[in-house]
Amino acid sequence: MTIVVFLSEQPQDTAAQWVDRPPIHRFAALRFPVLVDLADHKAVYWDGRWAQGWFFRDRILTLVRTSVLEPFTDNSRNGA
Repeated sequence: MTIVVFLSEQPQDTAAQWVDRPPIHRFAALRFPVLVDLADHKAVYWDGRWAQGWFFRDRILTLVRTSVLEPFTDNSRNGA
């Protein structure tokens, strides 16, 4: 699993749409992108049902919320 974090002061809508989709499976590896809007202190990431890697979903979302979102945002939920 690779968690990719994009930090931006003015993220484009297309970037948010790209991030807010199911993790991509590539040769026994998953990529999980997170977009952090530094200006609005919000984040976008996939919080839906996982077809691949569902076994690790809760652990990964907890890691993203505690290690990525808390330092950079005012929230710990997707786009909240």
